[in-house]
Amino acid sequence: MPTRPSGFRDLRASRRRAVRNLLARERLAYLVRRSRQALAKKDAAAAKTAVMAVVSALDRSVRSGLVKAGYAARHKSRLMLRLNKMGKK
Repeated sequence: MPTRPSGFRDLRASRRRAVRNLLARERLAYLVRRSRQALAKKDAAAAKTAVMAVVSALDRSVRSGLVKAGYAARHKSRLMLRLNKMGKK
């Protein structure tokens, strides 16, 4: 537990950031899950829209420091591979 007033303020701010980050991570996971479901249904239009939403969300998350660049690149690469493979069939 903090002992100084500035420590208490930092603790409150840290808790607010933790809640905001948790919500953002849950939103990101939801978008990834939705795009994978669209890819599994083999609906090209819906899959493309969902994957583009994930790519945009991942890029924003990297900019804000929520996720690391490698994490975002890995997920974007895997989703784009599946989307491109579906388009070739």
